[in-house]
Amino acid sequence: MNYKITKQYARSEETLIAELEEFNEAILFMSKKSSIDEEERKKIIYRLYDDQTLLHELNKENISITRAVYADGISELINTAPFSFQVMFKTMNSLERKVIAQFNEKNDANLFVICKFEIDPTIHDDDLLFVFKNNVLMDTVNKTTIANRKKEASGSRGSEKESTYKLSPLSTRPSPGGGPPDYWVKVDDEDETSD
Repeated sequence: MNYKITKQYARSEETLIAELEEFNEAILFMSKKSSIDEEERKKIIYRLYDDQTLLHELNKENISITRAVYADGISELINTAPFSFQVMFKTMNSLERKVIAQFNEKNDANLFVICKFEIDPTIHDDDLLFVFKNNVLMDTVNKTTIANRKKEASGSRGSEKESTYKLSPLSTRPSPGGGPPDYWVKVDDEDETSD
């Protein structure tokens, strides 16, 4: 892999989190990851390396640190433990799969897959991205799959439908201590008409 990404909290050591094949994908992944951390109010510094050379640092909060193991040249960027998650790419015209990114966490691998479809105009509808965990296939994704997942996610967050569950009348009855205080039941159309 050509590009390595590290992260560092203000009071912790710099750790290697990913290796990627393409520079633009690495920059986009770092910025997406940083914006998610910003929403969650996490203060993290991300750094991008080409071999041992620091290419880019993303420090939106201007965090001051005492020591950065890799950025200060104290240690070399060598991954002693293999990455758990690999993302492979297969074009519609080829039978061969190629590893294009590796990660320590599944969420990072999934975020990269979404970024890849956003940035790469050469991906066709039938091209596939595979997410593996230690050589076991976890997910297979193409453009249609990503579009459907986005639609489902936005539909579940912004839907105006009422909940399919309601508080049961049993929850107002006296109950012995230590039991669950509320009982939720699924709303049926028959229940609605009998009220």
